[in-house]
Amino acid sequence: MLSRSKYLEKRFFVCMAELFDLHNEVSLGDRMTYMKLSNAGINSAGNNECQSQSRRSFIEMTSAGALAAVTLGGPPSIPGQTQVQWQPQSHSLDDWYDQVPGKHRLIFDSITPDGFGLALLFAANYIDANNRAYDLKDSDSAVIMVVRHKAIMFGFNHAVWDEYHSELSGEIANTIPNKTGVALAVNDANSDIYVEGVRVSNINRLDALISRGVHVAICENATRSLANTLSAKTGKSTETLFNDLRNNLVRSGHLVAAGILAVARAQEHGYALAVAM
Repeated sequence: MLSRSKYLEKRFFVCMAELFDLHNEVSLGDRMTYMKLSNAGINSAGNNECQSQSRRSFIEMTSAGALAAVTLGGPPSIPGQTQVQWQPQSHSLDDWYDQVPGKHRLIFDSITPDGFGLALLFAANYIDANNRAYDLKDSDSAVIMVVRHKAIMFGFNHAVWDEYHSELSGEIANTIPNKTGVALAVNDANSDIYVEGVRVSNINRLDALISRGVHVAICENATRSLANTLSAKTGKSTETLFNDLRNNLVRSGHLVAAGILAVARAQEHGYALAVAM
């Protein structure tokens, strides 16, 4: 003789089978499964009762199922089916993002000289505020600055600026005036920079930030474009100039395939994004 719990379990399967017959809402495979279970130890003597109950409770059961799905975060998983959460693919080219020491991660995207000057200010503010408010050290802040597009010239060291000073300064002064109408004054990547008439102090200069642990992601596409521009001004071959630029990155500089890739990949590695306009 069936125990009460076994009896109720069997009755449940019978009712479910009847319910599926009345409402063609499930697959044939699921319907056959419930039919087999309902026939495994109980006859259909009480099926009329189930049929009437299923008609009355169909909407209630459907609503309850929807409520359960919302409450539990979704429908129950199917046995044997693994729920896979998307993860970005790892690439050896991106290993350096995880090698920058720090407990907190931030990446600055700058595409203009104005934006670069502001990024210098904000990067220093970020490190200083972490140190002051949270009692951290410089090495606890992992900061990357992306230089790309019209800010690309800031990715190279003194040797490049000494060699192509007039060309690089001319590119900036001719294309990026500030709001007062006075050209943005930049002598080299590590000299004082004036953004809209505001002097960026020495402590915020790129060399000083690099000494505090900041890394720089330098766009290869923009580097090639700059090499092409310098070629037209100097008569040197684009390839020669590109190699010259590539061999003279700033300290802690990383030549990346594209600046926008660095922006994306860094976020996949846990960096928050700040855009300096």
